[in-house]
Amino acid sequence: MGEAVEVTVGEAVEAYWPDDDQWLPAEISAILEDGNISITWEDGSLSDVPADYVRKLELEEVPEAEHVSPPAPAPAADDMDALLAAAEAAGATAMAEEFVGDSRPPSSLFWSDVLNKSTKETDEKKRLRPSGLMSSEEARRLAAKKAKAA
Repeated sequence: MGEAVEVTVGEAVEAYWPDDDQWLPAEISAILEDGNISITWEDGSLSDVPADYVRKLELEEVPEAEHVSPPAPAPAADDMDALLAAAEAAGATAMAEEFVGDSRPPSSLFWSDVLNKSTKETDEKKRLRPSGLMSSEEARRLAAKKAKAA
């Protein structure tokens, strides 16, 4: 693999994963007496590997940033007014008003059937409770009665 390197517990390193023939990020968990190194992979799993399966992180050199021009200024208010005037002239605003005007809120439009169904199912379950079971209120009264008796 590579040369064995000096590492310390807790140090971030790259470790060789032979199944995929890749060097992957890991952290040194322990340095074992037999020369192997215990590592923790990024996913939290542990492995004991030979010392030559571990190497220091290779830092990539970041090129110096070139001059970046500032972002373009936001459109002026009069530009926005011109856009809205053009949309209104084309009839787009009237079409938008018609579309939105008679729409129901999203909760009614998309969820009303689902919400009503779950309420009906809950009511049905309550109605089918076996006759021998007591309600929560009855259980509280019974517990209070036992507590007073004790």
